[in-house]
Amino acid sequence: MGIEFLNSNIQIFGPNKTEKASNSKQIVSFTQNPDTFEISTPAIYNFGSEQVIKKLIDSSPRLKRMLKFYGIDEKINIEELQKLIDGHLIETQNTVGDIYKNLPPAAKSKINLKAVKDAALYHDFGKVLIPVEILNKPASLSPSEHEIMDLHTEIGYELLKNSGLNDKALFLIKNHHNKNLIPSDLDIQILNLADRYCALTENRPYKVDYTPKQAMTILYNDVENGNIDPFIYYALQKAINKK
Repeated sequence: MGIEFLNSNIQIFGPNKTEKASNSKQIVSFTQNPDTFEISTPAIYNFGSEQVIKKLIDSSPRLKRMLKFYGIDEKINIEELQKLIDGHLIETQNTVGDIYKNLPPAAKSKINLKAVKDAALYHDFGKVLIPVEILNKPASLSPSEHEIMDLHTEIGYELLKNSGLNDKALFLIKNHHNKNLIPSDLDIQILNLADRYCALTENRPYKVDYTPKQAMTILYNDVENGNIDPFIYYALQKAINKK
């Protein structure tokens, strides 16, 4: 059985130039031909340089006003973004896919899968501007620190609103923690559940990692409160049971 590699000259497209992606992570995925693999680079790596992110900041006067109002320096945390890309963002996107695969057919027809998967890969992009001392604080955040941390959704939206992402993906990035919208939008529910499941099962500076069973027990509270539809919760449970 032969293996054919496609798109071996991977490119990163910036605003004014094209560069060979020699150091970016390559993702191998199956094509329709089972004997063929395609190497591609997730689009988020296109925004993984300080130069590109600086241009995104400069393109949003509203973002600059927001950062100034909250006293946040325009310090770009590339290393933290890289950790997110290599870990939480990819894992969240994979979990979104797992949830979708295990949904009933009638529910699948109501989901904008491309938008949810795109949003999953970018949902924490705004953390690139959250101060590291808040992002990685090994203790509970103060109310003022929580307020700044919560800005990551709005910051991510402002950075990416002219990036070419579709409107629904941008809406999900901006609102994936919006408690007022979660119960009424199945796409947000899937993204929110996948995000929090991954966060609970990951080791963070302020907490140890939970087992899948512990995480699902915590998340079931949202089913009881009416924030997450049971069929979405059980789709994730089914995916976990298969692993």
